[in-house]
Amino acid sequence: MGNNSIFPVVDGHFWVVRDGQIIDPFFDEYKDICAFNKCDWKESSHLPAPEITQKIMIGMFKKALDKSIGEKPFEEQISEFANLSRKISEKPAFGKCFQNCLLEISDNGGDLVFGSLGWKIYGTDKYFYEYGGEDWKTIRDFRKM
Repeated sequence: MGNNSIFPVVDGHFWVVRDGQIIDPFFDEYKDICAFNKCDWKESSHLPAPEITQKIMIGMFKKALDKSIGEKPFEEQISEFANLSRKISEKPAFGKCFQNCLLEISDNGGDLVFGSLGWKIYGTDKYFYEYGGEDWKTIRDFRKM
């Protein structure tokens, strides 16, 4: 996640789940990351963090919204943030997974999920994690920077 944002910097990833499906935009930069790390960009791994870790991480990001938009119900903040974001750009942006999720939820609904994102390493059963890690469970893990 980029540090030119109102949101905390963490080594993790947000995505949306709707009707049991993962909704997560794919960016060309991911192909570059996969090529560099010898991974198959078509075989991603989204590993949700434990529920308590997700609640804390989402809470940290919500607190940033509270500071910039004002303390309101999260659903109202999502709508207001999405409206402001659309004035800048209507498309999802690389490195802005939380914001991308807010836009998706505003437009189509779904549940916000936090955890790790990686891709399968060619010729192995292992995954390389660009965001988070396979055994990352705690806030401390995701705050390693």
